[in-house]
Amino acid sequence: MAVGKRVSSGIRFTEVGGIASISEPGDPHVGEQICFISGEPEPEEEVLTSPVKAIERPPKDVVALYPN
Repeated sequence: MAVGKRVSSGIRFTEVGGIASISEPGDPHVGEQICFISGEPEPEEEVLTSPVKAIERPPKDVVALYPN
């Protein structure tokens, strides 16, 4: 589970399992798998998502209703 973890990178793998590209934490792309890390030195726990299908953001008026 990624709750409480921070984004480390976005990773795109080749068809044979090699790494094709790595993105910065704040710049995920469709098709990449997002890597979350705990931020704790020991034990370092990672969560790797399935490939991102879409990146969507809610409208500003909806975000304005979020509790602070």
